[in-house]
Amino acid sequence: MATTDMTRYKKFVDFQDISGEAVPTNDGAFFYKDSAFETNSKINVAGDMSSSANVYASGNMVAQGEITGSGIHSSGQITTNGTNSYIHTKGSSSEIFTSGVNSDIYTKGIASGIYTEGNSAPIYTQGTASQIYTAGENAHITTTGANSAIRTTGGGSILTINGGDISSSANVYALGNMVADGNIVAQGAITGSGFRSSGAGSGSDIYTDGAGAGIYTSGPLSKIYTQGHAAKIYTLGNYAAIHTSGDNAAVYTVGAGSHIFTSGGGSIYTGNGGDISSSANVYAAQTIGVGKVADSGYAIDVANGLGDIRASAFVTYSDRNLKQNINPINNALEKVMKLEAVSYEMKGNQKQEIGFIAQDVAKIIPEICAIGDDGEGKGIDYSRLTSMLVGAIKAQQQQIEELKAIIKK
Repeated sequence: MATTDMTRYKKFVDFQDISGEAVPTNDGAFFYKDSAFETNSKINVAGDMSSSANVYASGNMVAQGEITGSGIHSSGQITTNGTNSYIHTKGSSSEIFTSGVNSDIYTKGIASGIYTEGNSAPIYTQGTASQIYTAGENAHITTTGANSAIRTTGGGSILTINGGDISSSANVYALGNMVADGNIVAQGAITGSGFRSSGAGSGSDIYTDGAGAGIYTSGPLSKIYTQGHAAKIYTLGNYAAIHTSGDNAAVYTVGAGSHIFTSGGGSIYTGNGGDISSSANVYAAQTIGVGKVADSGYAIDVANGLGDIRASAFVTYSDRNLKQNINPINNALEKVMKLEAVSYEMKGNQKQEIGFIAQDVAKIIPEICAIGDDGEGKGIDYSRLTSMLVGAIKAQQQQIEELKAIIKK
């Protein structure tokens, strides 16, 4: 334990037992000026706890006011209970962390916060089932320094209730769940077993805005979802994905006007049976894959055999203003006569179907086929075949009219 020089206190407080449990006997304030305060037991303060260096306790650290220092470390809990009672650090690389089993970092007062302001100053727990949480109204968990993460690694959760946000200038990571009544925001990745933003107020978002900063879960039944009106799930950074990979893990919003979208080239996807659903729009800047990562050239790509796509109508862009070099189709009847209609069974489900073989059609009407890297047809756009059929019918009708004219003579 560090040697204690009582003359270096900014505000002198008579401690009952400085070597054991530090409990002030006067007005409850605890201030230390130039260096760290360290104890191998607990620190309990009725007022504020403040140090210009580190604050460290092997036991619990509890204050009714603020806990402030260049670094706040505890093997037990770090706790504040008063209104506007913060746990915070301001120096570069100044951490707030606990490492003991069930050692939580939490505040309970109205507008109380857990935050750091220095570069590379994380908020984290390492103990099994240790949580980072606030329970007061509008109480936040925030980091504002570059590379300053919020994370748990022992199965604990990160959560706020009563309108508080979870916000980081770097990554937010939880081995357990991440729950906020306000926003969940990061410039890095947001990672955990599940995410929920469900504030009673509108616009409780889950989002990232850094390049490659994704939102993702990997546990079975883990969800990324919002419930507030106009509450969005989105990423703004380049190649920042929204994805889940656990069994039956979903991405969804249920509030009116609540969107799911990426705008920097990132993907939206779930693996192993999960759904993507929204009460408003689902938007991806590039592709959406269902049951697979979308192949190049396909905005929406559904894995073969996964299922059908259903809608009231499918509309294809056909505005004259979007087209050039417009010409009639020649030899339409001749090309249609070369097509061979077939019946077949799809491998995997033995479903009886009718249609054409893409490789054969590509040799006759390549314009309606998807061509693979090997130069062969792999798929057919059946809707575009109608223009060829119309051309063939018109050509055939012309022949009929010519034959009728000959018969009349």
